[in-house]
Amino acid sequence: MIVSVCAGILFGSWTNYQLGNMVASPLDPPYEIIWPSKEMLGCTILRTILGFCGVLATRAIGKSVSYAFVCALLGKDKNQLRNSEDSLDNKNKIIVELSYKYFTYGMIGFNTTYVFPNVFSLLAINRPTYYTEI
Repeated sequence: MIVSVCAGILFGSWTNYQLGNMVASPLDPPYEIIWPSKEMLGCTILRTILGFCGVLATRAIGKSVSYAFVCALLGKDKNQLRNSEDSLDNKNKIIVELSYKYFTYGMIGFNTTYVFPNVFSLLAINRPTYYTEI
């Protein structure tokens, strides 16, 4: 799972870079310190709640879609495969389980670094220095 999350994070960061979201700060160092305010605290809490809900939704949707997709590629019934026994001899179940986990957690990494910051920007609750803190 660590590899899939890291792959998703790298793909999301690469997408941000390719689309011009990650640019160097036009200001010269030393940078101004932005002190926390009540508005920033509210935005932080809202981003945390929305981000957590987004991760849960991504996990649920990614799990069901990728499980069905890999089962279709193998030509197996997903319900039958899901209810089959867990053993090393059940190669199809192992392939499906590893594939759907890789895809699902890769999507969580991608959404965390690319989709969620852009959604927060559309909702005007983003952190303006997000892309320059790297």
